[in-house]
Amino acid sequence: HYCSEFIHVQLPRFQMAVLRPHRDVLHCPRSRCFVMHCTISKVQCARSLVLGALLLFLGRFHQPWAYLTSRGTASRPYSSTRKLKAFGDDGIWLPTPRPINDPAEVGDWEEGGSIKSTDDDTLPRWFLELNIAGFDPDLDFYSNFIEKASQKGDLKAAERWLSNAKRSGVEPDGKLCYLLFETSVKAGELKKAATYATQAASLGVVPNKTALKNLLMSAARTANFDAAEDVFILSCAEGHADTATYSSLLGIAASSGNLSAADHWLRLGIDAGLRPGIETVRDLMNAAASVGNMSMTERFFERCRRAGIPRNIVLFNILIKSAGRCGMLEAAEHWFSEACAEGHAPTLVTFASLVSAAANVGNLAAAKRWFYQAGAEGLSYDIIIYNAVINAAARVRDVIGAEHWLAKAVAEGLSPTVATYNAVLNAAARAGNRSAAEHWFEQLKSAGLTPTVRTFDIMMVARSKDNDFAATEKWFTHAADVGVKPDAVMFQTLLSAAMRADNLSAVQFWFERSKQDGVGLDNATVASLACAASQKGEFKFAISLLQDGRNFMKLNFNIGTYVFVVREAARQGQQKAMQSWVELAAKHKVQPVVMLYNAIIEEAGRSGNASAAIDTFEEAKASGVTANLETYHGLITAVGRSSGLTAAERWLGKAIEAGHNPDVVTFTIMVSIAAQTGDLESAEGWFQAGLDAGVQPDVVSYTTLVYAASKAGKVDLAAQWIERALEAGLSADVAAYTALLEAKAKVGSTVRLEGLDINIEAADLTPTVGTFGVAVSGNSRLGSVASAAEWFGKMQNNGAAASAAQYNQLLRHSAVASATQAETAFAEDLLRRMLHRGFGLSKEALQALRLVIGSERLLKLCSPATA
Repeated sequence: HYCSEFIHVQLPRFQMAVLRPHRDVLHCPRSRCFVMHCTISKVQCARSLVLGALLLFLGRFHQPWAYLTSRGTASRPYSSTRKLKAFGDDGIWLPTPRPINDPAEVGDWEEGGSIKSTDDDTLPRWFLELNIAGFDPDLDFYSNFIEKASQKGDLKAAERWLSNAKRSGVEPDGKLCYLLFETSVKAGELKKAATYATQAASLGVVPNKTALKNLLMSAARTANFDAAEDVFILSCAEGHADTATYSSLLGIAASSGNLSAADHWLRLGIDAGLRPGIETVRDLMNAAASVGNMSMTERFFERCRRAGIPRNIVLFNILIKSAGRCGMLEAAEHWFSEACAEGHAPTLVTFASLVSAAANVGNLAAAKRWFYQAGAEGLSYDIIIYNAVINAAARVRDVIGAEHWLAKAVAEGLSPTVATYNAVLNAAARAGNRSAAEHWFEQLKSAGLTPTVRTFDIMMVARSKDNDFAATEKWFTHAADVGVKPDAVMFQTLLSAAMRADNLSAVQFWFERSKQDGVGLDNATVASLACAASQKGEFKFAISLLQDGRNFMKLNFNIGTYVFVVREAARQGQQKAMQSWVELAAKHKVQPVVMLYNAIIEEAGRSGNASAAIDTFEEAKASGVTANLETYHGLITAVGRSSGLTAAERWLGKAIEAGHNPDVVTFTIMVSIAAQTGDLESAEGWFQAGLDAGVQPDVVSYTTLVYAASKAGKVDLAAQWIERALEAGLSADVAAYTALLEAKAKVGSTVRLEGLDINIEAADLTPTVGTFGVAVSGNSRLGSVASAAEWFGKMQNNGAAASAAQYNQLLRHSAVASATQAETAFAEDLLRRMLHRGFGLSKEALQALRLVIGSERLLKLCSPATA
């Protein structure tokens, strides 16, 4: 310590020459002393030799010089202690080893030299030599280097010195923290600047008001709200906060769309005694209303009320507008009442907002009521309120009404805007009136107005709903021709229309065009395109869509998209496609990956391909994917369908061994497998096993048993299971009634089939195609053509489309049983419907019809379809 201090004070010019010797010295073995190496080195300068001799001379009188004659290494660092020991054959005295803070080898930053910013956070070698030698630096020592680093703008180096100082027990003072605050600001490290400013203030050195204000605004503009909050709290504590800065801060938070941050700042300021201006409150509420966030709009409003900020009709109008955008007409009317109760006179904007609120929920009557009330208040109408009421008419597809309100606006001397014509166009498009839409498009141009993106959006959506891709594409290109740049909605409408038209080349072309134009499509559009492409077997194109969506449009797709495509690939038997999508999901780090394997196993189970399901299971295990209970459900289903109940029970045992507890789905699967094999006893046994395990069965469990009993021809037992489901507080689903209906038809019981229909209607259930099919087929098979015809009529009325098999079956049985003119006419009507849908006659139906109506009549009925 004596030598170090002596050199530092008495020989400042030679300080670095002694303490920082030639690089070769630092790499010599630790058993070689500094002086010995300097003496024998041929490259050392004379000055180093003189100083080395001086150190040797001093060492004869003061033994601690040995602290400078040894050094630690990165693997075995040393620091000073007061114990010395002999080391090596040379008998050199070395300090007892003790770990130091940062012993690794580092760059060559030194006082007076250059600063090299690297990723290495370690300290200079010479500093470690001092540490080894027992030198205990104080605050002034560290401050010297921190100041040098700060002057160079090297925040990393300054913090490295600060960190080492703290580890050595040396705490920075306020001056040093303020210096680091300034350096952090220059380096753009706003969070660190806020931290150092707070530390400096706690130590008595407070940054001035201008510095804090500039830091606060910089942090807010860069959305660094954590740093901004620290500075704001410090400004309030020091009395530097002012309303202007506070309002600017709120405005920045609102304009950035960070409503939660804006609300947080609003509360902080109010608690600190600051009151934002009415304009700031208006901006905050408008920011929330513009994104349809009604709750935040109301929260801003209520916070200002509690702070004693006076409210005016403008703020109430914003509340009404926000409620209308959220489809909350009652809330809009409530805030209108509140405004009137406080004595605020409603303006035309107030009533226009109420009309828009009614339009958004499709309440044309309410829109008209508020429109006329505005007139009753003595307000003069403008085109904006007319646009609102026309939009209300468009919502309910009232083209005539929309045209009426437009004519009324013109009659009052108002000039329609593009928004006015767009509203009428929208009414025509929603009503499917293409000629009216095109007429009003021409009227818009005749009025000297320029169509907007919204105009073309409306026209394209209308043609897309007609599945007319050519017309949709025509409107898209027309927009570009008149100088309207297509937006995301236009591209999405065009791409969807192309995909529905099976025009993959058009999808590829327009998708590439959207990338070239820099138009970002949304997740739903790209995902739906990928799913549609996979359904058509275009898996490579589907992959390219998702890749481009991620790389160019910065989209992130959830696991559901990958599962859909993988399931589709499995359904189509596309093994390579399945593998590609699993690899793609892993590459995109989509979780949980097990869902992809489950989808493949599930599809294998549906087709009864147990080997494929088991192979996928083994592949998942080899990939490190942990199977869950749903994985085993798919395996049990697959092996059960292909190998029977015993194999399914074996895989259930494996699931339990893997630590999975069977749930209601597990037991329902076991009941279903037993039912499919015709083992009614085992089906009931597994149902009871679930009850014994404490699993509460659901309606699917009961329906499965109804199906099992129906398949076994036990109508009464099937009916009992429906009754038990009702007793358990469950509502039997339409599948249960359909199964019972099928059971009755199988045993030749047409009695009370109509009663089942009544039960289905009473349970507020919608019969499926299967329900109608069972009733039609059952009655036809039993010769009850009248009942079959009645059920067929119900099928048509419910919008359920009969299959070709059902048409042929009903034709065959009705023709065989036909004895009356009415039944013959019914058979002929069935034939016409069938031929109209493009269904072919089966051989049996053809023979039956020939016998009943004759070959000549049959040829006459078939000739138009043949032609």
